[in-house]
Amino acid sequence: MALCLGCHSDGLRRGESAGRRAPTARCPACHIQQGDGTLETRLPSGVLVPSGELRGDDHSLTFSRQHRQVALSEPSYCANCHTQPWCQRCHNGVVKPLDIHGGDYISRHGQDARRNQPDCGSCHRRQTFCLGCHERLGVVSHSSLPGSPPIGSFFPGSSRRFHPEGWASPIAGAERLKDLASIGGVRQNQLIGYGLVVGLDGSGDQTTQTPFTVQSIINMLGNLGITLPPGQSLQLRNVAAVMVTANLPPFARPGQQIDVTVSSMGNARSLKGGTLVMTPLKGADGQIYAMAQGNLAVSGAGGSAGGTKVTVNHLSAGRIPGGATVERAIPTPVGQGGAVFVELDDADFGTAQNVVDAINRIAPGSAQAVDGRQIQVRAPDDPNLRVAFLGRLENLDVTPAVQAAKVIVNSRTGSVVMNQKVALQNCAVAHGSLTVTVSNDPQVSQPGPLSGGQTVVTNKGAVDVKQEGGTLFNVKGGTNLADVVKALNAVGANPLELISILQAMKASGALRAELEVI
Repeated sequence: MALCLGCHSDGLRRGESAGRRAPTARCPACHIQQGDGTLETRLPSGVLVPSGELRGDDHSLTFSRQHRQVALSEPSYCANCHTQPWCQRCHNGVVKPLDIHGGDYISRHGQDARRNQPDCGSCHRRQTFCLGCHERLGVVSHSSLPGSPPIGSFFPGSSRRFHPEGWASPIAGAERLKDLASIGGVRQNQLIGYGLVVGLDGSGDQTTQTPFTVQSIINMLGNLGITLPPGQSLQLRNVAAVMVTANLPPFARPGQQIDVTVSSMGNARSLKGGTLVMTPLKGADGQIYAMAQGNLAVSGAGGSAGGTKVTVNHLSAGRIPGGATVERAIPTPVGQGGAVFVELDDADFGTAQNVVDAINRIAPGSAQAVDGRQIQVRAPDDPNLRVAFLGRLENLDVTPAVQAAKVIVNSRTGSVVMNQKVALQNCAVAHGSLTVTVSNDPQVSQPGPLSGGQTVVTNKGAVDVKQEGGTLFNVKGGTNLADVVKALNAVGANPLELISILQAMKASGALRAELEVI
């Protein structure tokens, strides 16, 4: 204000009329000068840019965060230079200054309010500004309950719940986003290793048929400082060569324990009771990421005696819970820059749009669909806030779009599965079973006594073709799954015969669904 007060009296600072003064050479620094030399005292836009000298007085570098106190204590002081349009450039009642509330601030303003409420209270009044917005969104009820804290107490841990009745009830037919999609970059990595299982009760590899087992034993003993004589033949029955596999979860850190699966490579009868010796687990890049060792848990049993053998479940594979220790972490970046990607498990444009709508309801304008599988979401840059934001996203209720009509046929097992959108058109079906039987009847030709002939065995073959009578069925069309099941049951075919019927219906156009054979 030094420049202004150098020309204006203190009466102007107090809001009093200063009258008209003769312009000086310094006046055009703030005022617009007309052609006749007169000065504009009020600008049409209300924008009066002060000189740089004001920086040294009250307009410091941090003045944007302190100007509220100055404006409340002495409004006429600010009105000396600024008019209402000047303030409305930043304050229009809804939009906050971008240099203070940047990015997706609406998704994290609650956390900032809990950490430092006085800082928020320097600009906002909790009972008017905060409460008004929360009431419009339906987050806070309009009236307080008896014995509850006053409305507007947004403190965690209070007995009062500010959410309207039924706010937490899931949407009908909705699923959590974490059940439909995953966060891009958050994935598992497969590990594999070769090792030895020892301590078997005579059920290990037959070393004469699995030379790699003997070679592995010799190499392991050599690493332990034990040298065997050359040409030594080992007959090991308590050792089995195995493959060890594991999945390295995302964000795994050194020291964390993961489960491993141990599977026999040779001809070992059983791994029950065995112990896996130290086995390095490698990734696709050949680097060691974990070390596995421990006792196997095999959920099976077996025994044999007198040529009879009984086996329950599978004995050639087992697991070691927490049997591997992570030795190296894999960097797992969540997003690139200020964006993360939500990737649907099944590509569907309708579901992708529903996910975008659900995310934009809690963070307006932050999500956009890239394609039918991937959704780009703008997330906070701060790691702590980003984790909280992603946790909120994963628990969003999203209604998936109805899938396309599909019939899955497993020709090996005869299983037929249909979804709810399968439809049938009116058609006629005639189905009869055709049975072809080929039999071979051996017959013995015995020569007469003392005839000098030889006994000859001959085969007499027979082919029998039988076809059961089929009835022509009128299959009525249906648009829901119950009608389709009822119509197919009327044909009276078994699952294996139903596969052929469905293929014929698809070829004729009567089956309104995609037919997939697996």
